[in-house]
Formats: sequence, C-alpha cells, structure tokens
Amino acid sequence: MHVEKKTSHRAVPGPHTVEPETVVASVPKLDQFPSRQPLSEQEKMLMRYVAEYPSEATLVAKLRAEDLRREREEEMADFPGSAGSEDLDQRVSEKVNR
Repeated sequence: MHVEKKTSHRAVPGPHTVEPETVVASVPKLDQFPSRQPLSEQEKMLMRYVAEYPSEATLVAKLRAEDLRREREEEMADFPGSAGSEDLDQRVSEKVNR
C-alpha cells in the first residue's frame, strides 16, 4: 500500500506567483481495486437479510430502484429547458440531420 500525494496550487502575493502546496490524501491508494476488505456491519446485516428473506429483499430492491428512477425524472422535470432522454435524442437527431 502506498500513500498518494496530491498537489494543489494557491496564489501567493506577487505578480503571477503560484506556490505548490502538498496535501496528503486522507485515504491511501490501495494496490488492488476493488480492495479485499472485511464487510462492514451494515453489509453483513444486508447479507443476512437477503439470505433469510430473498423474495422480500428482491421486492425491496425493485421498489427502491423504481423510487430512484421516479425521483430522477421529477428532478429533471424541475429544471426548465431540460428534456427527458426521448426529447434529447430527438434534438440530437435533428441537429445531425441538418
């Protein structure tokens, strides 16, 4: 395992002077991704729930995915001028065909 150093620049008084500032990453870069780490308590609880109640876990996952999709659609509708994927596809197609 090695520690990744990040460099940021901050302005120092004077004409066009930049002094690099070394910042050490709070989380070390791991040699393998995804890393092999023990499961958290929350992950262990989820594994037990899925093992004991597979059909309920599947239903909960499907409902949660549907809620997330609906929330995303509502957020997109809140931005004026933003379009759903069908409208975006149509606009891109019209620009390409010009």
